[in-house]
Amino acid sequence: MSLEGKVALVTGGGRGIGRGLAIELAREGSDIVITSRTASELHETAETIRSLGHRCLDRAIDATDENQVSELFDTVDAEFGRLDILVNNAGGIVVAPLTETTMEQWNQVHAANIGAAFLCSRAAIPMMRSVGGGSIINISSMGGVAGFPMLAAYCSAKAAIIGFTRALAAELAADAIRVNALCPDIVATPTTLSVFGEADQSDWADPEDMGSIVVFLAGRGSKFVNGAVIEATGRWPHDPLQRQYLAAH
Repeated sequence: MSLEGKVALVTGGGRGIGRGLAIELAREGSDIVITSRTASELHETAETIRSLGHRCLDRAIDATDENQVSELFDTVDAEFGRLDILVNNAGGIVVAPLTETTMEQWNQVHAANIGAAFLCSRAAIPMMRSVGGGSIINISSMGGVAGFPMLAAYCSAKAAIIGFTRALAAELAADAIRVNALCPDIVATPTTLSVFGEADQSDWADPEDMGSIVVFLAGRGSKFVNGAVIEATGRWPHDPLQRQYLAAH
């Protein structure tokens, strides 16, 4: 599954799942571009990737801003001259009953999740076409498949990513650009901890576990996988977690 000579861009790559994805892609040989809204989150991840012997470009941008996304891809083209893999991992979450969710919060969550995926995919497609193909991997969530109470904005945005994935896979198949979605289960990240609080973490996945799936989707081994929605879970629904979650909120 070597990705030697490839260039991968991971949005939201400074921490959590995105950090794990970026590092696993680098371990398989890819040069990496990582983005985050917060520059301080990017430095440690970038240094880790460089210590693996690969180039890493880190940029603090707002992936929901059309101009900033355009400038980012211009920079990637200038620095690397190609883009082979795009991982749309940037996102956002609001925890609230629907009756207490504002229109501003609803729009922010959808922009951070599906809006950012739209902008980055649109910018990546011409670069991938120029090198004869590529792989777009959209990070959705099991919340987009099964749903959670008090996460209507987040779950609906993640469900939209699934529909976006399937439509784009059909649209780009003739260009040898594969588009797949990964729906992680409960992964141990700061965001997950903020939502689930003191829930039992004994069977939570690590970000690196998701990274191994993304490496597969990025590599030649998955050349016949297109439009897939991979549910990265062995146990759903999370009855114990849902009970703890509801008790905490």
